[in-house]
Parts: sequence; C-alpha cells; structure tokens
Amino acid sequence: MLAPVLARLTRVRIGPRLIGGFLLLAAMCAALNYNALRALGELRALALHFVSRANQAHQRNVNLAPDALARLEEHPWPGNIRELGNVIERLVLLANDTLVTRAELDRFLPAAAAPSPPSPPSAQQIVSGPSLAAAAPLVRDYTPAQSHSVQVLQAALAEYHGNQSRAAQSLGLTLRQFAYRLRKAGLK
Repeated sequence: MLAPVLARLTRVRIGPRLIGGFLLLAAMCAALNYNALRALGELRALALHFVSRANQAHQRNVNLAPDALARLEEHPWPGNIRELGNVIERLVLLANDTLVTRAELDRFLPAAAAPSPPSPPSAQQIVSGPSLAAAAPLVRDYTPAQSHSVQVLQAALAEYHGNQSRAAQSLGLTLRQFAYRLRKAGLK
C-alpha cells in the first residue's frame, strides 16, 4: 500500500520539493506508525542539507564526521524531519569544533534516544581534569564584560592575524561578545 508512494518520493531531489513531499509522506507514515525518515532512505542527504542551510544561516562552518552520520541513521527519529532539522540547527549553533563526531553528536540527541547518558564525573576526574573538553556543556557559561583584559584581547587578535572570529573562539567568547569587549576597550 505504501510502496508505490515511497518509490515515487525517493526519486525526488533535495530541496523544497523533497521537504514538502516528505511532510506528506511523514503524515501518511505516522498514521501507519512507521518511521518516515527510514522509509525515505534519504536521511544522510537531508542531514547534510540541514547542516549546509544552518551553516549559511548562522555563518558557521560545521561538518559531520562519517561516524556522526552513521549515528544519525541509527536514531529512531520519532519526530521525523522537524526533529532532525532542530537537532542539526542546535548542533551547528552549539558545536565546539568544526567537525562533529559521534560522541559530540550524542550530546545533542534527545535523552530518551541516546544510548546511555554519561555518568557524572567523580571527584578524582574533576581534580585531574583531562577530559574536561569531552564533557563540554551545551550552553556556555556567562562571562562578565570585564573577564578579559585589553592585553589579552590584543594578543588574541595578533595571534590570529586580526581574525576576530578565531580570536573570540580561542578565548571562549562569541564574536559578538568579543566585538563588545573591543568597543568597550576603545580598540574598535
């Protein structure tokens, strides 16, 4: 019953037509309690499309490693295409590195579908601190406007040859926070 519809929709190109056709397929599959993303078989192409769109919209350069794409295909996606789009956009906005691996992707997947939540670090792990970057929080900590001196800002700018985005990233700031501190210091 669903096979002829699936056969026609899998031949559709990536773009608005696929997404529009996919929503129709998602509604039909939801009525049959069937996962539409798996039925369509284009999860990899959709994920890369959403990454590209989010990168352009937010001026980022985040890519998915092959193991992260494999993890996306393993996920059950009960929310279908909207859930995939939301996860990818959140990942692009909050990723610490430009290449997202399977381990980092698991932080962004809904908790109910994650294989196993990471256990809280022990006191010994906190004191030794080698895996602090691996357990990076989803939201950056608040840093006051006076958190970096003028010399630190200038050194970061010099180190990255005037590239404010890289300098901000090296200090753990957003570009907007970095630019604000430059203006406050009278450097811009």
